[in-house]
Amino acid sequence: MDANRLRAIYPTLTDEKLKEADENLRRYFACALQIASEAYPGPVDSSECLVTMKERSSSSLTNIPFEHG
Repeated sequence: MDANRLRAIYPTLTDEKLKEADENLRRYFACALQIASEAYPGPVDSSECLVTMKERSSSSLTNIPFEHG
């Protein structure tokens, strides 16, 4: 992550602690990516259109899970 962004998030950290935060964040993202890759091993198709709220309320799509977020 950009050091300026980390400094904006944690303005009171020393340079040493900022470097440690950057390393921890990188390890966290690597771990999250590994978990996601294991959970969804196939390729991700990002071209699919998202289901709208109107479509979700349609009785023909009752088997589509609602995702919070």
